[in-house]
Amino acid sequence: MRSLLRKRNLIILSVIVLLAAIGGAVFRHVRQNKKIEATRSKFVADFNQSFQRNLVGGEFLVETFGHATLNMTWSDKELEPKRQTAVLNYHLEQDDRAYWVIGLNALDISQATSLQFWVRLTSQRHPEVNLELVDYDGGTVFTDRLAFKATTNWQKMELPLSLFEGVNLNRLSRLVFRFRAEQGTYDGRFLIDDVFFWGPPNVFSESLKDNLYGFPETVLVDTHPLLELPPQYLLRQVAADTWKYFENIVDREHFLPLNYIQIAPQVIVGDYTSPTDIGLYLMSVVSAMDLGFIDPQEASDRVQRTLQQVQELPRYRGLWHNYYNTTNLQVTNAYISSVDNAWLAASLVVIRQAFPLTRTLADNLINEMDFAFLYDPEVGQLHVGYDPETEEKSEHHYGLLVSEARIASVMSVGLKLVPEEHWFKIYRTLPESWDWQSQVPQGQNASYRGQTLFQGYYEYPTENEKTFFVPSWGGSLFEFLMPSLVVDEQNSAPRGLGLNNQRAVDIHIQYALKEKRLPVWGLSPSATPPEHAAGGYAEFGVPELGVKGYPDDGIVTSHASVLAINLAPAAVLENLRQLLKRYRIYGPYGFYDAVNARTGSVAHRYLALDQGMILIA
Repeated sequence: MRSLLRKRNLIILSVIVLLAAIGGAVFRHVRQNKKIEATRSKFVADFNQSFQRNLVGGEFLVETFGHATLNMTWSDKELEPKRQTAVLNYHLEQDDRAYWVIGLNALDISQATSLQFWVRLTSQRHPEVNLELVDYDGGTVFTDRLAFKATTNWQKMELPLSLFEGVNLNRLSRLVFRFRAEQGTYDGRFLIDDVFFWGPPNVFSESLKDNLYGFPETVLVDTHPLLELPPQYLLRQVAADTWKYFENIVDREHFLPLNYIQIAPQVIVGDYTSPTDIGLYLMSVVSAMDLGFIDPQEASDRVQRTLQQVQELPRYRGLWHNYYNTTNLQVTNAYISSVDNAWLAASLVVIRQAFPLTRTLADNLINEMDFAFLYDPEVGQLHVGYDPETEEKSEHHYGLLVSEARIASVMSVGLKLVPEEHWFKIYRTLPESWDWQSQVPQGQNASYRGQTLFQGYYEYPTENEKTFFVPSWGGSLFEFLMPSLVVDEQNSAPRGLGLNNQRAVDIHIQYALKEKRLPVWGLSPSATPPEHAAGGYAEFGVPELGVKGYPDDGIVTSHASVLAINLAPAAVLENLRQLLKRYRIYGPYGFYDAVNARTGSVAHRYLALDQGMILIA
């Protein structure tokens, strides 16, 4: 914003210029304090990005009637030397109309109290302007004519949302600036900047919360009663509290689970979902029924409502996109992921076994999933995914057996969508010639069902001897154990994957408790405590367990421990008790996602992925 205060004698400044300068100072002050006030505002457009889409994913459109012309451009140095703003260039003759439309993309801002924006005119004579707010059901309300001051300085417009009473603020469709020529001809330009809704602290998250079945009212719960419970009852209570996430953090209209929520230091509602989130939610419903938290009828009703919605989501060759907005059901990331679709497919197999009424729908959805499209016959592996926008499959493959992605191989081979040889084309260890990996693999060739593979392994130095194991990519525990949620590897492959899983758990425990001298164990990708630089989520593991290896950073997640409940039950129970004793990590929905075991700093987030792993395990 151009300052009107210059280094000259203040005495010669007129009162008008002084007032304008004060207005400019307020404008700058608001912009400089956006971070401070961010929780109270939801910006629709600040015009610092592309004009194709605004900050809520909506489009900018122009409509004209009569002889009117209206176009939207960027500001230039002549108009606004220090800011990027929108410029509306208009020409209207008598009785002409022109509309500038800001798409709101089903924005939910129900807790907001006002709509605000900044405007600057290039001419004191301007056409009549009013605003129209429209919801997704067609409800619409107009304001009276906006009263602009007769000045070409920036003006802040603040309209209480009570002016738009009757519009459903839970799902807004568009905001329309309506220009009309009362008499004569009008030529000029409007500069508009920083269009936003304003309200109480956490206005956006508070607006999203009323779409859910419930939301935590406290950050922490008293863990002393938990610590007094015997093992079976402790685990049952953790499961019951974990189920509350899926009981409540589901969109009430579309029946889809939300990806995550954060309780502190500020409330954040992650209003989107993925095929994995949906799959683990469906299996969590079955788990809640098995544990007696809900009756079979409620479980069946929940599953049917969600499946009906899942059936209607946009897909590509029967495969779901990476992310969907849970409010408007739009695709927010169009990528087609092999592993994410595999987890949803696995859940459909579980669902059709648990609920006969859903069998036909589940079967149809599975049969429509074209996993063969993601198979690369030249290397015998699955592509990581496909980008519909570029129409290209990933050049990378899911090439390691020890990965959460092996569920994609289980499903695609088991459903006879790819040849059986695919299972033997997945590396046990990477080829010896790939010398960037953390160890030179040992092993020998072996033949199974007419297929030859290199049966390689790494070594890990344990207390009295070396332990042989087949590595994952990063050495995180969920890479080893997540597939065992649906495949009984411990009993079906006791000398293969089952044994490898056991050794991974043993190494994780030794690494954390003895080598790193941490009081707790469980390293896997998770939310990160506030002081961590990874921006809310990062990958952790035992570096030596991976071909590349994730760092550990001392950040422990409870889901990694609970995944091992069948392999090391006593160690898992003791680990959960230590987490409860040492850290403020337990909230209304069970264990928060992660803690820095060295500092005690907790990531007060619940993730659908990790909550699902805990409950199903």
